[in-house]
Parts: sequence; C-alpha cells; structure tokens
Amino acid sequence: MANQVTDNRTNVSTGESATGWEDIGATALAVDTEIRYDTYTGSIGNYATTTRDATLYNNGGTGLFSSGDHAYLLVNCGVVSLLSTKVNGGLTVRVTGATITDWAEFELFGSNEWPTTFDGGWLQIVVDIDELLANPTNTNGTPPTVGNIQRFGVTFITASVMPRMTDNIWVGGFRRLPANTPGIIVEGRNGGSTDWNLASMAAVPAIQLAATLKPGPAGSFICRTPIQFGINDTSTHAFSDTNGLLLWSRQEIMLDGFYELSALGNSGGTTNVTLGVKTGTGSAATGSQGGAIQAASNAARWDMDFNDPNVDGVNFYGVSCVHGGDFLLDDPAVSFISTFYIDCDSALVDTSEQLRIASVDANTADAVAFMTVSDLSDIENSTFNFSDGHAVEIDTAGTYTFSGNIFAGAFLGTPGSNLTGGTGSNDAMILNSSGGLVTINIAGGGTTPSIRNTSGSTTQVNNDVTVTFVGAVNNSEIRVYTTGTQTELGTGIENSDGTDTISVAGGTAVDLVIHHIDYEQIKLVNFTWPSIDTNFQVAQRIDRNFNNP
Repeated sequence: MANQVTDNRTNVSTGESATGWEDIGATALAVDTEIRYDTYTGSIGNYATTTRDATLYNNGGTGLFSSGDHAYLLVNCGVVSLLSTKVNGGLTVRVTGATITDWAEFELFGSNEWPTTFDGGWLQIVVDIDELLANPTNTNGTPPTVGNIQRFGVTFITASVMPRMTDNIWVGGFRRLPANTPGIIVEGRNGGSTDWNLASMAAVPAIQLAATLKPGPAGSFICRTPIQFGINDTSTHAFSDTNGLLLWSRQEIMLDGFYELSALGNSGGTTNVTLGVKTGTGSAATGSQGGAIQAASNAARWDMDFNDPNVDGVNFYGVSCVHGGDFLLDDPAVSFISTFYIDCDSALVDTSEQLRIASVDANTADAVAFMTVSDLSDIENSTFNFSDGHAVEIDTAGTYTFSGNIFAGAFLGTPGSNLTGGTGSNDAMILNSSGGLVTINIAGGGTTPSIRNTSGSTTQVNNDVTVTFVGAVNNSEIRVYTTGTQTELGTGIENSDGTDTISVAGGTAVDLVIHHIDYEQIKLVNFTWPSIDTNFQVAQRIDRNFNNP
C-alpha cells in the first residue's frame, strides 16, 4: 500500500508527442511547445478557420473504446469569441471508424457558450462514448459502433477569420476511464500520518496534472471523475474534512450516476470517511460543518456507494447532498447526522444511522419512495418534505419504534392504521412493501403517518402520547372522550391518586372531564391532545354550592 492519491485513468496520449494526431484530412499535426497545460512539455496545436477542421487522435486501428468507457480531453482556444456558435458547431467532439468520413459528433461549445476554464484557458471535457453514439448531433457515412472507433478528438470552425498566429486551438492530455472504475483512488493517509482532505488531494502533483480535481471559486473543489476511498488491503485508509465544498463538473455528454463517491475496505484493514463534526451521543447527537456535495440542477446526478461490509466508518455530519442520484448506504458503519438530501433520487439505508436528516424536494414519482429501510427505528428525529410519492418504504414485517419524525407538505392519505392490503394513496407518507404486518409505534412527537400497503401488507400505527395528571385530588375521576361524543379514549381513571396517566393518540381532538364529589367539575371541550408526553397540572376548586349546608 502507498499513501497516495492515484489518477486511475488510462493514458492514451499526453499531447507531448505528435504520434497518432492528425487533422480532418488525416494530415499529421505537430507539437506546440509554447501552449501547454501544467508540467506537460507541449500540446497538439492547430489553426481554426472558417473551414471546419479537426484535431483527432488515431489509434491506428479500431478498438479505441469499449462500452461504458469515458474519454477525457484537455482543450484550449485562443479566441473563443470568433468561433461559430454552439448550434453551428463552433467546437464539437467527434469519433470516427476506420474510415475518417464515417463519424458521429456532438456540438459541445461555441462563441455563445463556453465553460469556465482553468490554468491559462484550459478546460477538460468528459465524454460518455456510448451516449455520444446514442444521441449524436450530427453523423456522416456509417457512424461506428463503440467497438469500431478508431479516432477521437474535436472539430472546430470560426464565424470569421481569427487573427493569424501559429496555432489557435490546442488539445492534449487524452485519457480513457474504463467502465465502472473510479478515476481517483484515495489510498492510505497523507504522509502516512494525516487524514486526506479535499485540499491535500488536489495538491498531489499527479492529480494536478490529471485536472480531475481542481480548486474552484469560493474555496470549492471541482471534480470531473468518480472518487473511491480505500483499496482492498490491510492498511489504514482515512479521509476527513470540514466545511468542504465538492462540486461535480457539468458535462454535456454524461449520464446520471457516472460521478460517484464510494469506499472499499478489507477485514484486516481500516477505511474511514468523515465529513463534518459530531457533537453529543445517541439520539441527542448533532452534526455540523460537513459542507456540501453538489451537482448543478441541469447536470448529471451523482451516486454514493457505501455498503461495503469491510468499511469501518462513513460519517456525514452536517452535510448537504444536492442533486444526487441513488445512494447505497445500507451498512451499520454508515452514520448520517444533521444531513440534508436535496433533490436526490433514492437512499437505501438499511442498518445505517439516519438521525436528524432532512429530505427536501426528493426526485421521486407517484408510488415511489425516497428512502428504503428494513427497520424504521434507524430513522430518528428527521423531516421529510413532500415532493411526490412516498417519503419512506419499509420492506420488512415487524414492530418498530419510529421516533420524532415529521412529514410536511402535500402528502395524501388518512393518517393512522391501514389494515387492508393493496390500498392507500400513491402519495402516502409511508409505503409498506413487506408483504406482512408492520406495527409502527410513533414516539417523540412524530407525525402520525398515512400509509400505502402493497398486496398482502397491512400496517398498524400507534401514536399514543401519555399525559400525567399531577395534583388531582385523591379519588377524582378522569375521563377523555372523542370531542362531542361519549366515546371514551384511553383507559380512564376511576379513583385518582394524584399522579395518574392516560395515553391517547397525539393530536386527537378530545373532551377532557375531571370529576370529584366535593370539587367543581373541570371540563375542557375540543382540547387537542399533546404530541409529546407531558404533565398536566390539575388545580381543582371546592364546590361551594355542594358543600354549603
């Protein structure tokens, strides 16, 4: 094991040699040693004019890519304002087959749309090769299949003639990331003694040269590749950070789920990932300073995969997860406290700790749940705001305490038990997909949820809140009725001893009556039963009329 951060992509060409590089007419290109990225000694230069040209890497045979691969390419443009517009193909990314005239391309940028650059005007494009072939902007001849690609690169054209110089378009640093592999692997500890963080990762020379994790505005870090913490060995791997801002780069030709945070452990080693700070213990714990991990609302969603059973700890304390995809958090080593899920697809959280989390604007549909769990007690003191569908799915029959959880917004369905299988609103708060009986004991002032059952599933909801009547005169009678009726709720008190309790579902409208032969009757009409266990101080007055001789 090495204490290092590794660029895990396959190098195709650094652009420091002209070998393999050609233009649209298959004419060899040259290295420009004046315009270069970072410590590279040069790049492949070309001159853009009002006639379309290209800078393409020729593999010398087909098989440049396999299905699922992503291509990375550094690009620089001398005078962006003179390019044609995006819709007119100012700069496109192109793949060809064995014949250079058989191609597919996608219009990426132009004078009216050019992304933020870094380090002297460079930008890095990331291309999902399958997606490029599936949805090209333009094609010619017989576009190649993914296994028959021989060339990859960019084409360009100007709207007017650029000022003459040796070159005005440069490319370099062409790399390939095979399917389902991380682009960055975080191994060991920084220097063998300090946990890695975003700043120390980005400062590693190999990562600087890779351009996949770069410092951004306002102290942020811009990432263009999946990150894996730890490897399958017996060493110690550790990452921790506070107040970090990790932003996923928006790329035109990328699908949801390519960007990912994951962790890999080994039964003989340790792997720990911590964002933020935890204060307190147990149900009283809170999290803070975790920062944010975010993709733009119009960009590809990002995933998390933290369910490796050999990972020792994945702790998100006070983190905002924004525009996420599918989160696999089903492991007891995962602890999410005071963390926000904002505009995310789903979270599988079996056996993990979900304490004081908030789900806001979940990207769910009718009858689909955001969070899935096998034990409802794993979710505590949390808030779910309605977007569409269900907040939580319970997939295992049993009896669970569901404490302090609040449902807000336009959820539908009648709160309380649903003892009929295959019924309930598609926008109910909880979905029972267990195929059996789920009993939910609401505690800690939590909302009484509405329920949808799949076929064969039934749900009993108990949200009884206990009120202790303190100071009632001995032998007082205490009764609770459904408002406006004589239907008694809870177990009434026949002969009070001064510290009696009655339990009724929280939030119920009740009529409360306290009798004693020597005291005036106390009657509260349409009284709302508390949502949390509480004491009710009883102050009775002697009935002067009754006791007047």
